Amino acid sequence: STLWLVPRQTAGIRPGSPFDGLGLRGNDSCGIIAEDVRVDESARLGLNTAGPDRLDRLLEALGLDRSERDIIGDSLQDWRDPNEAQRLHGAESDFYLALPVPYRARNGNLQDAAELLQIRGVTPALYRGTGERPGLGELVTAAAVSAVNLNTASPLVLKALGLADAEIADVVQTRVRAPYPSVPGRFAGRGLAVGSSVFRIEAEGWVAGSRRSHAIAIVQRGRTDAPLEATILTWRPGGEP
Repeated sequence: STLWLVPRQTAGIRPGSPFDGLGLRGNDSCGIIAEDVRVDESARLGLNTAGPDRLDRLLEALGLDRSERDIIGDSLQDWRDPNEAQRLHGAESDFYLALPVPYRARNGNLQDAAELLQIRGVTPALYRGTGERPGLGELVTAAAVSAVNLNTASPLVLKALGLADAEIADVVQTRVRAPYPSVPGRFAGRGLAVGSSVFRIEAEGWVAGSRRSHAIAIVQRGRTDAPLEATILTWRPGGEP
């Protein structure tokens, strides 16, 4: 049998909820099971929107030393800026073209968080995490997220926004009892919000007990003319690299 994970509108299956952006299509009558995990993308730090100081605090929380953080921070800025002028600790196309498999810096915003693996200083272990710490890829997003959701962000992301350990502990304890209906005044100006419209959907398709397909989609809920519909922003077959 053959199984595809495709955008829901391509599959011809009407979405079951505002978050439901993936569909399945098979070429026979065998049993098909779809499993998906929906994650609030606004719980992550925006790679294209957060300032260098916030990324630096996140990397520090992940245990990186000053020199490692300087290389990644400058290299990320070099990757995103429109020129080939290299920062003190950064890297531009000259650096990447000298690698065994050469490529150029994008010189634009990241299209996917997995691009971090192409940026100087970001190792697979840092991106994917280890048994002792989460991966950087779990904490950041390339989606146009302008504010972090106070109700869903991890303590590491809250630390990146500059919250003190006592403030983070208070947030975590409070939101367990009930979500914040609004951002408390003491957190004003910290890049926080209490709602989300962008979500990550990771889906797996199984046939006869075997996984046949895997995909990740970033979807945005609601448009001015269709507030309950979801728009697929990015689509990656195969899941995380």
